[in-house]
Amino acid sequence: MEDIAKEAELSTGTLYLYFKGKDELYTVLSLRAIQYLNIRLEEAITSQKESKSDQKISILKEAMYDVYRFDPLVLTNIFRSQSRGTWKNISSQLLSQI
Repeated sequence: MEDIAKEAELSTGTLYLYFKGKDELYTVLSLRAIQYLNIRLEEAITSQKESKSDQKISILKEAMYDVYRFDPLVLTNIFRSQSRGTWKNISSQLLSQI
């Protein structure tokens, strides 16, 4: 958090006014990518109802690759947050957005 605050030209205390901790900060940064991925998945489901499973998987891979191309660390943060049990370290308001 200190490194992030320094890069953002904020005090660490100011950063903690907005985020409970590092896990919440990473989750917020990943939220737009999660929302974009969700939109792409909804489009795949509605437009490809008649499609075979392998076509739907292909659409999912394409969407995830789009997110990766936008910011490679976003997917890493998403998977990291799910695998470490990070959800307990973020606010209920952020959880409701996810």
